[in-house]
Amino acid sequence: MQPGQIWIKRTSGDGRQEFNPVDAIADLDAAVEGVAASAFGFQGQKCSACSRAIVDERVYEKFLERSKARVEKITVGDAEANPGMAR
Repeated sequence: MQPGQIWIKRTSGDGRQEFNPVDAIADLDAAVEGVAASAFGFQGQKCSACSRAIVDERVYEKFLERSKARVEKITVGDAEANPGMAR
């Protein structure tokens, strides 16, 4: 971090092992939605698709429970059946 910088810089690498970090103070609903959209948007066929989430152990169980519930809502078929996934 640079002096005076208060947030972590957002980055996007070029494929292979993209990850999304989730800190203990994160908005878990937003984090779950972001990971789901990154992992499954465009059917995961993009170089920046999330292949792993690195989750603070203090919120891991809650994140896992919410992520599982979110992913179970995804259906295979017409992209319009999955609002937010066809970005």
